[in-house]
Amino acid sequence: MSKYLKNYYNAVEELTKEFCKKYFKGVYEYDVNDWIGGDIGGIICINDYYFDFKNIQKAIKYKATEKELFGYYDENYERYIAGKDCVSFEVYLEYYRGFYFKEIDKN
Repeated sequence: MSKYLKNYYNAVEELTKEFCKKYFKGVYEYDVNDWIGGDIGGIICINDYYFDFKNIQKAIKYKATEKELFGYYDENYERYIAGKDCVSFEVYLEYYRGFYFKEIDKN
């Protein structure tokens, strides 16, 4: 395995551990075998929740609260069931945190 790939896998593991520690306090411990299809950095199942690694990164980057993360998850689940398009994590956070309305008020 190349050193770059190994570094990537280590980074994925560390970010995912941080994510689990923040959002699944003591309920879940990171297990490399929980990546769907063994695709490390793809989609992982954590306590019956499925997260794309991109959203794991975004939750940490944007310092999402538990309420924001699980609200986003539930919102997209409901949209999917209703046959509607899902929203990105950034759009959800902007709406939830009121960024969109703050920009409108400035104009």
